[in-house]
Amino acid sequence: MTITFHEKRLKQFLAIPFEHQTFAYAKAPQDWVRSMGLEGVDFADILPAAAQSREDVRLLCRDEDFTLMYRYICAMAWGNKGAGKSRKHAQRAWGERERLTPILAAIAAGASSRADAYALFCGVGAVAGLGPSYFTKLIYFFWPDERCYIMDQWTAKSI
Repeated sequence: MTITFHEKRLKQFLAIPFEHQTFAYAKAPQDWVRSMGLEGVDFADILPAAAQSREDVRLLCRDEDFTLMYRYICAMAWGNKGAGKSRKHAQRAWGERERLTPILAAIAAGASSRADAYALFCGVGAVAGLGPSYFTKLIYFFWPDERCYIMDQWTAKSI
């Protein structure tokens, strides 16, 4: 399959300057933890007090000075996991943090491939409350290089 572009529109698109900015739905990790009512977050007061940009979350999620769950919360706050009626999904996923920790460690270590990283969240390894739009955010933020993608409604609609 060949993709063709309208040359004039492509030039207009490419001329738009890129601006680093916070994701429109991002929440400050401190606020996100409180709004989700997560139990057992004994480090909530040291989480960032402002919403983070994608680049900030990416750097933070690759920084081993922070615990995996600290980094997880920052990634979920960036995507505002649990907003609206799906708060129970954020709580359910947090309840699975013991299962989630080795998965995040494997992804941060580079797993063997992106497909293997994706498979860690599927089938037997599925983490309750985490569907593809959020576990691909985790893969994107935790993977050691920049070859991963977030598969959510925004990328799906653009494709």
